Amino acid sequence: CRSMAGRYEERVRPLKPKWVLFTLGGNDANHKIPISEVKEIMGDYCRQLAKDSGGKLIYIRLPDRSSAFPKKIRDKTNRAQRPYLTAFSAIVRKHGGMVIDTNPGFCKKEKILRTQCERHTVYADGGHLSNLGSTVLMGEVLRGLGYSLLG
Repeated sequence: CRSMAGRYEERVRPLKPKWVLFTLGGNDANHKIPISEVKEIMGDYCRQLAKDSGGKLIYIRLPDRSSAFPKKIRDKTNRAQRPYLTAFSAIVRKHGGMVIDTNPGFCKKEKILRTQCERHTVYADGGHLSNLGSTVLMGEVLRGLGYSLLG
């Protein structure tokens, strides 16, 4: 999240958006950025967005690593990321934004897909989403916004 301020000035501020959708959490945990720093950066971002355009954030809470990962890696990654995901959610809500938790629906669909065929993987490289995974994730985001792909 350390690079958010620079991206805001360059990519967001000129557009004066009412809503900004974002995902964060994995790299912050991997780089062990202190939670206090994360909270400060996110709070500043929310305040600046509101000041510049009256905008708010929609935080897309990414899914936990699934059972497709070896248990030791999955548990360690999920445990490390959870405090960041919780902090982002709390800050966004505090500033009047919205949190879309994609975890339950995404994990359920990922399990169904893997049951159908082992090659139906939602991950491209063991951590980042594949095209299929991105499609499943966007379906969950749309559902969180009140839309259904099935009518």
